[in-house]
Amino acid sequence: MSKESILVWIKAIRPKTLSGAAAPVILACSLSYHLCSHYEGRRFEWWIAICAMLFALFMQIVANLANDYVDFKKGSDREDRIGPERQLSTGKISLIAMKKAIIIASVASIAAGLPLAIAGGPWMILVGLLCLFFAFVYSTHFSYSGLGDILVILFFGLIPVAVTVYLLTGTWSLSSVTAGFAMGFATDTLLVVNNVRDVNEDLISGKKTIVVRLGEKTGRHLYIICGIIAILFIGFSIYNVKGFPQMVLLVPYITLHILTSLQFRKESLVNLNYFLGKTSRNILLFSIFSSLAFLI
Repeated sequence: MSKESILVWIKAIRPKTLSGAAAPVILACSLSYHLCSHYEGRRFEWWIAICAMLFALFMQIVANLANDYVDFKKGSDREDRIGPERQLSTGKISLIAMKKAIIIASVASIAAGLPLAIAGGPWMILVGLLCLFFAFVYSTHFSYSGLGDILVILFFGLIPVAVTVYLLTGTWSLSSVTAGFAMGFATDTLLVVNNVRDVNEDLISGKKTIVVRLGEKTGRHLYIICGIIAILFIGFSIYNVKGFPQMVLLVPYITLHILTSLQFRKESLVNLNYFLGKTSRNILLFSIFSSLAFLI
């Protein structure tokens, strides 16, 4: 494979979005590490953490590739698109090659997830299959009906955090659930940026995202609202597990989110692409600062 081909596939998997998949696992591992230290005879298993991370990353890649494939087939990738370049619409990747890539990424995610059934039991296979199923349903149905945000909150927040904590600790906890919702709302800011940027194209293509339904102005407000909800949820988790003093570690993220939100509200649509990188950075920092609050 040539260097040019490698670069094309790197663009296709959208590396900037991978932080949204890694962040929930990082947060879950930090909370689990703290909880394991308080459970007698319970040891933090690194192999579970690694498998959970690989599964999350491959699932994100599956979702990204499937989204490209479906949007291309539906004709959503128009010539006036202002979002990042899609490799199918430019002809740099063929439909057959994209199908093969989706299959390979799906198999890789299954391979990474199967060992987790050893740790969590056979029902983990069902969880994995649901994740894989909704990765495709998101692209074909939910993103076109305005319900994509719900899937992001569930499958990039609640489920990866709560399930990973269960796998590592053997227990369910209120803190893992609230931390999961926090991560979900923080990650949804990335979808908000995408939907605001593409609001005019989505309106023409019949893609009824929540921004199309509520309007661009309201969509821009959703960015800061999702961040505030995330802060409230994670604040509860940190307070419940560690106490009030550790919540001060959220201040850097709070400051960063407010500054980014103010800029987002007034930025033109054509300049929102670079906000994907900024938002991915914010999501990762949200996970890191929240993790430090659990660990310190």
